[in-house]
Amino acid sequence: MDKPSLIFSLIAVALSIYGVVERHKAALRSTRTQLAALLVELNELNLTEVQTRTAWAEGAPGAGRDLGGALNFRRALIAEQATSLERMIRGRDVVPEEYSTLAYAYESLGDSDRALQLWEQAVDRATNSSVITQVACRRSLAGCRYMRGDIAGARESIEAALALLPEHDRGWLDRVETLLELADMERRAAPGGPQETQALERARFAETQIREPDLKSYAARVVAGYAGRAETEVGGPVTSPVRDADVLVGQSSSLDQSWSSGADRRAAERDRSAARARRR
Repeated sequence: MDKPSLIFSLIAVALSIYGVVERHKAALRSTRTQLAALLVELNELNLTEVQTRTAWAEGAPGAGRDLGGALNFRRALIAEQATSLERMIRGRDVVPEEYSTLAYAYESLGDSDRALQLWEQAVDRATNSSVITQVACRRSLAGCRYMRGDIAGARESIEAALALLPEHDRGWLDRVETLLELADMERRAAPGGPQETQALERARFAETQIREPDLKSYAARVVAGYAGRAETEVGGPVTSPVRDADVLVGQSSSLDQSWSSGADRRAAERDRSAARARRR
């Protein structure tokens, strides 16, 4: 083969390889786009499930009828489709919020094995994300571990979340909520035990560190709501809370969401919204 022919052959091979690579990249982009669309819909269905369950807990007429029907069937289908696409792209460019969407869906559908794996992936991917995302991922992982009976693992995740929080009003408020979550876990594992009491005392201390009036009011309502419910359930001294569901950019953790009456929760949420508006 003469030199010009060899050069043209090499060029042809190079162009062929380039075409294969570009088609592969295009396929990955298409799959990634499909995955993103599925996760957006799944997130909306997750939120619908949370809202419907909350309305049912507060006694809204007809609420909760679809939880075992079309809503969950649709969520299960989309979760499976999204999982297949995530495997096809080997997790490329999948962010922690997206893993959280999948994890919450599987968790609420009863598949704790898949949920645990996905929450762990969310934590791993959140390393370079905001503190809010890192903390929320670890709190949700704690809830999943607790649900599976891994109390020590749940404590480890909660303490890892606490270690990330800054010492300002918002950080102290997040400590209150996170420590009340830990106290709830401890109450369920051993009601009235020393670890439960210690977690609640840590939450009360965090509440005292908040200076902004609206945030402080919100924190006081949360602690009082938890304590009131714990006293009602246990029938003795107030030692522990039941936490408000932590919604991670649209996700909710596995623990019980009802920590107070609906009126108390709405009042607390109004206080929190006022505080956010003031900070703007």
